[in-house]
Amino acid sequence: MNVDRRRVIERLRSDESSRAALNSRGRDTQQYSIGDFVLLHRASKLHASKADFEFLGPYEVREVTPEGRYELKRVGATRQRIVKAAKEQLRPWPKDWSAATDIPRAAAVPRA
Repeated sequence: MNVDRRRVIERLRSDESSRAALNSRGRDTQQYSIGDFVLLHRASKLHASKADFEFLGPYEVREVTPEGRYELKRVGATRQRIVKAAKEQLRPWPKDWSAATDIPRAAAVPRA
């Protein structure tokens, strides 16, 4: 019986250490500030096919609400629609891409 107790204690200790390591890598550590560029995760119901992009963007962080949500504005969009999202839905915009040069400003496209 003592051997079984020791095994249980060892397992509990190893579970606590693995849980702490897992929690330290969570998305809760990621914080965005006003002016940052992010990608927004697309809702699963919007996926028409596997070829669709999983993330939309870039979006610019316009405001951080007291509830911890982020108000986002799409860069280069013609309509100034504000989207609210939780940090779990966001990913940082890759630093080696410039949002200003990759996204052309909305311009009138002549139709044939």
